[in-house]
Amino acid sequence: MGMLNARERFAMPALAPALFNVVAILCAAVLWLLGLPPEQVAVGWAVGTLLGGLAQFLVQVPELWRLGWRFRFAWHPVTATCCGWPA
Repeated sequence: MGMLNARERFAMPALAPALFNVVAILCAAVLWLLGLPPEQVAVGWAVGTLLGGLAQFLVQVPELWRLGWRFRFAWHPVTATCCGWPA
């Protein structure tokens, strides 16, 4: 969100949190309407929350891509000791 806001692109960062809520609530509502027991609805709602977080990220990716952002995995282990952990 901050990367898009810094580039004065405000639509997707404003839409993303709403999409998160809609996906999470819809997942819970559908499971409840299916007549599942409350325990299963709670677990399904947790999964819906994860899906909502994924939707929140994915709705912003096209705009980030247009701005030249590219996601790449990188692993750079710390070589110095930190917080008492050996290197």
